[in-house]
Amino acid sequence: APLGSPAAATGDKLTGLSLTEIAARLSNDLNNGAKGEGGYFVTGDLSPELFRDDCAFVDPTNSVASLSRYQNALRILFDPNQSV
Repeated sequence: APLGSPAAATGDKLTGLSLTEIAARLSNDLNNGAKGEGGYFVTGDLSPELFRDDCAFVDPTNSVASLSRYQNALRILFDPNQSV
């Protein structure tokens, strides 16, 4: 499959965050990416410590099971070398 098999655990997960802290982290990921690589929706650069490794990402046209497969799906949708 082009998305690959689900990868092993992505490391420690953050727990005990308030909804405000989670919302701020997700907003930053959406706008800038977790590591500043650009918005996660076009780069896959999101904060893996906020998500279970076996989570499901669902939107009206797509469903992807596992964090690693979702990140791969986002990376193959957008080629930063071909876009400005």
